[in-house]
Amino acid sequence: MRWCLELDHRRGVHYRQQQLVDALTNPELGLPVTRAHHLDPIYQLHETKNWIRLDDEGRTGLIELRFTTIT
Repeated sequence: MRWCLELDHRRGVHYRQQQLVDALTNPELGLPVTRAHHLDPIYQLHETKNWIRLDDEGRTGLIELRFTTIT
């Protein structure tokens, strides 16, 4: 299973990516996922610079948080 969440970010507002990851991976209240560092071969590195990937231990699910800055 793969979820891709497109998150719009307003220019001039502090990114809170780590706080979101901390909440999603919280041992008590979060999902059973951790930060993933693997990339699919179909994506170029420059395309994924504002992405955070989370997956489970068995790599049966993937959550992609894709941040886009808007004006």
